[in-house]
Amino acid sequence: MTRKFELAIDNAADHLRHGRYTDAEREVDWFFECVEGTDVNKGLLVKAHLLAARALAYRSEHTDAVKHCMEALRISEELKDVPAQADTMRWLGYVHWRKGDPNMAMECLEEGIKRAREVGDGRLEGIIRVEMSNATEALGDQQGAIDHVKAAIPLLEGADDPMELARAYNNLADSYLHMGEWKKAAELFKKSMDTSAEDVDMKAWASIGLGECFGELGKLKDARRELDVAIPVLKRSGDKLGLAYAFRVLGVVHAKAARWADAKETLEHSRAIMMNLGVPQSEGQVLRDLGRMYLWKGEKGLAKEHLKAAQGIFKDIGARHELEVVEGHLKGL
Repeated sequence: MTRKFELAIDNAADHLRHGRYTDAEREVDWFFECVEGTDVNKGLLVKAHLLAARALAYRSEHTDAVKHCMEALRISEELKDVPAQADTMRWLGYVHWRKGDPNMAMECLEEGIKRAREVGDGRLEGIIRVEMSNATEALGDQQGAIDHVKAAIPLLEGADDPMELARAYNNLADSYLHMGEWKKAAELFKKSMDTSAEDVDMKAWASIGLGECFGELGKLKDARRELDVAIPVLKRSGDKLGLAYAFRVLGVVHAKAARWADAKETLEHSRAIMMNLGVPQSEGQVLRDLGRMYLWKGEKGLAKEHLKAAQGIFKDIGARHELEVVEGHLKGL
């Protein structure tokens, strides 16, 4: 029976790698049902809870994802398994970042990196640094985010972990994208795609980023091609946040082509998803892009209204870089 449990864990991990989040959750649910009341290996329990947390987080079910992480932490501390504790803090930080709480994410990740260093696990330290770049960028520190990823890349290269290395390249690309360095970002998004191997969701996120770069560079057909690749993948996997990002970028592409009705509908659809997920920074980005759309259309009143709303969100969450960008758009309105 133990082998069956191990196979369930392996199958769930494989489903996650291929973007089949519902299938992963189903496999883990079967595991928990079967092990209830048995003397199962507690290390397997930790793995199962973290797989469940990941599947839930990818589908933006954050409350239940946190519960699974906390149970994994409880068991790993009972086992005195420091690497498992560090890995758990990594995923707990990730969930808090996904749900729009970068300060809490940083607290978890700083604890995780402390435990990874305690056991000399360079690969895990590199992975956690990539997660820290997400939270650092969300707090408005672009250079800090870049520094975290640049420190992570050699650690991950030495660990021969292509999927985590692909995430590092994607995060570095994202930082350059937000700084307006579209060509440099595009090169790194392509590098992330080439590195990500079988991780289809990672490829889809890289396609969104590449599509945004192409859109900002005026290569609208290329941008649409990347989004046409990403959106079906994200729909199949149930990655609501990824899908909302893709619709935001698609809305901007429509706006740049002066397809105003399509742009408004797509951006408002993206905003509705973001509001439902409770991710204020992402909602602020959509409001900013709605403001840009109205600015390009010549409707200054509506542009100012949406940009002011974005400004308020970025002020509230302390997203300094995002705030500077919006205030730049507001000048002269």
